[in-house]
Amino acid sequence: MTTDTPEASVAQPAQSIPVPEHFPRNEPVKFSGQAGEFFGIWFVNNILTWMTLGIYSAWAKVRTLQYFYGNTEVAGGSFNFTASPLKILRSRIIAFALLVLFIVADNSPADWALYVYVGFVVVYLALAPVLTVLVMSFQLRYSAWRGINFRFNQDYRGAYRVYLPPFTVLLLLAGSLMLPVYSEEVEQFFGQDTMASEQAEEQPEEQPAPQAEPTDDPLAPPASDSSAMPSGKSSEPTSAKLSATGGPQAPTTGTEERSKSKVLGGPQKQGTNGAPDKEVVLADGGKESLSLEEELEEVNPYLFIPALVLLLVFLGLLPYFDFISQRFLARNVRFGTAEVSYTGEAKDYYVIYWRWMLATALLVTLWVWFAASDFDIGGLLVPLIIATVLYMPLSRAYLKSRRYNLLFGKCSIDQGKFHLNANVPFLKLAYVLITNTLMVTITFGLMTAWAQVRTARTILESMSLDVNAPLNQFVAAQDKEQSAFAEEVADVFDIDVAF
Repeated sequence: MTTDTPEASVAQPAQSIPVPEHFPRNEPVKFSGQAGEFFGIWFVNNILTWMTLGIYSAWAKVRTLQYFYGNTEVAGGSFNFTASPLKILRSRIIAFALLVLFIVADNSPADWALYVYVGFVVVYLALAPVLTVLVMSFQLRYSAWRGINFRFNQDYRGAYRVYLPPFTVLLLLAGSLMLPVYSEEVEQFFGQDTMASEQAEEQPEEQPAPQAEPTDDPLAPPASDSSAMPSGKSSEPTSAKLSATGGPQAPTTGTEERSKSKVLGGPQKQGTNGAPDKEVVLADGGKESLSLEEELEEVNPYLFIPALVLLLVFLGLLPYFDFISQRFLARNVRFGTAEVSYTGEAKDYYVIYWRWMLATALLVTLWVWFAASDFDIGGLLVPLIIATVLYMPLSRAYLKSRRYNLLFGKCSIDQGKFHLNANVPFLKLAYVLITNTLMVTITFGLMTAWAQVRTARTILESMSLDVNAPLNQFVAAQDKEQSAFAEEVADVFDIDVAF
């Protein structure tokens, strides 16, 4: 019979005592990525992508996301991206095929191209909300934190309610901008009768000539309208009469004739050999196209009215469109089976966008005023150019920081037990973006990896997580429920962000 010695009792492993969590507490987001080590990944990705004509881009995307996910940590756990590069490559092949089809349509005759554009618009309107849901499902399904995968609720009906109105306004705006380009096709589509009636309305009405009294004399000359005209006048226009005899024509410019012909739908002015005046036929048989200024003079200015109206409508609704989009995306995110709630309001987005629109309108007004003065205001050109150059990164940093703060700062997980905070500083982000642009430009793109790491660190380290419940118990419960949760969508429907 053996007895336990003190040494043996010491050698036995002691039972681990769980450390109690204290809450509420704040867990900051930490980013440990380094520009030097990411540069190696970025450089190899670009070399292999060029050598394989873009095929390796799917593997490059996975390696990039795995690096940034793996170096992002919160509450002692890091993120992970687990997607297969082959699934990303498959979706990019589909996107590339659609791009080739669009390029072929763009080089086809105008009539065919117009039909193809309309077809693309119809298909895009029908599939864009579905593609948005599939893209989010793919991105979140292969994103995990502490072994728990995120998911996206596939609410297709809600996606159509959210995305169909802004997509429709955008596509109508794009189509209205094409009206001046395809003005001839538009006029032919609506018919020449309408154009002819408008032309008749613009021409002055002629007084009917008095009719000669009928006579029974068979030798009397026939009645003529010229007898009712004043002496030396003719019912035929002077310009047409002189042109027929080879004399000088009326003092009308070719631009006016071309503009009338195109806008009113009448025939174009013909040259001496029957060629349209839009293409001047040279002596050697070649053709000289009109200058850009002359072509712009031919465009009917009323064709820009639909685009202007739709642009104002879109700008007025843009804050609301962004709000319902952010709310839809946030509320359909799942961490395991826990739901995400969003408490943002539309008025917060209107404050952000109206400030941005006011600054944009002020800059555009200065440029219009400067152009209206024939660029003759001394000393204003250089400051205006500097202001425009600085405005681009400043506006980008403003929208990016404010939208990040509204999106992540208004999200809670599992009925408010865990709340996200975001306070991305506008001026700091603007400084980072401006210096990034300068360094990338000076080094011809070699500092791109450095710029990406700086931007990620600035944004991620401005975020944190408020823990108001036992986090370890919550993660363990989600892990248990996730193990029994089946995937809702087969892999064949995985759509990457290539769309």
